Amino acid sequence: QFLLIAIGIILTIFGTYWLIKSFRLKQVYFNELKEETIKVNLNENQKYVVAFVGGFFHKDEGMKVIMVNYSSCEIIKTNKYRLKYQFVLGGDKGFDYYHFKTKEAGIYEIQIENPELLYMVRSNLKLKRVVLPKNNITEKILIKEKFPLLKKLISIIILVIGANALIFGLFYNFFD
Repeated sequence: QFLLIAIGIILTIFGTYWLIKSFRLKQVYFNELKEETIKVNLNENQKYVVAFVGGFFHKDEGMKVIMVNYSSCEIIKTNKYRLKYQFVLGGDKGFDYYHFKTKEAGIYEIQIENPELLYMVRSNLKLKRVVLPKNNITEKILIKEKFPLLKKLISIIILVIGANALIFGLFYNFFD
């Protein structure tokens, strides 16, 4: 009885800790998408995400993001997400678009080719797109640390199992 409650408390604490950690990732750069080259200081052996804020993903007709290590002029491979993770940041809608991993710490230059070919919408619902005003969306770029999706899912599962074990242990203790 008490063992089940203790396991439930421990799992709930760890699940909550990892879930909060996944939502509090360090933002490296966040600004309007005016310039086509951005310089940022990145850490060694860290995974990062390039996200766009201002609307949800609609279509891409040829925009590219190229990462270059400023000191060695080495081009870092960036990968597009197949499924665009959508989020809301300070009331603005956004989506993760590219991800990459740095090998060494230093200043990196991000080159954005043809940013006007990325189309964003205010809503995923087609009916809502017709009703909402069609004023320009202010596009912003966000570069943040990446938290692996598998760890996020595992933290949610651990949180749910821990909460269930805790509740089951309490009910079993009171109604026994």
